Amino acid sequence: MFKRYASFARVTAVLLFLPLLGACVTNNPRPAVVEEGRTPTSDGVMTAVVEPGKAGRCSVSPCRVYYRTPDAGGPVTVVANNQIVGNFPSNTLVSLGDFSESLRISIQGSDTPTAYVNMPNTNR
Repeated sequence: MFKRYASFARVTAVLLFLPLLGACVTNNPRPAVVEEGRTPTSDGVMTAVVEPGKAGRCSVSPCRVYYRTPDAGGPVTVVANNQIVGNFPSNTLVSLGDFSESLRISIQGSDTPTAYVNMPNTNR
């Protein structure tokens, strides 16, 4: 009889904690273009909005980072800390995701000035 209750307890525990595990796995959104009229503000706490040649900061991490792509006349490849984030249209606001380390954001194959996002306790 004890084995029956132990199995029930394990199954119940798994079912209760499964949604929490799913939340951890899907926390970071995919990079995407931000819809018109939904422009976020850079609050310096949990959100940073930067553009080429500018710097932003967050006082907590993870921090949601947005980047305004330059007007290059065509699609651009956004690179953050030497990792390709994705290809996006020119002159659009892009949500890059949630980050816990300072970022250097650039455009691949371009002399566009680098944008920076500084996070607490990281040096980049």
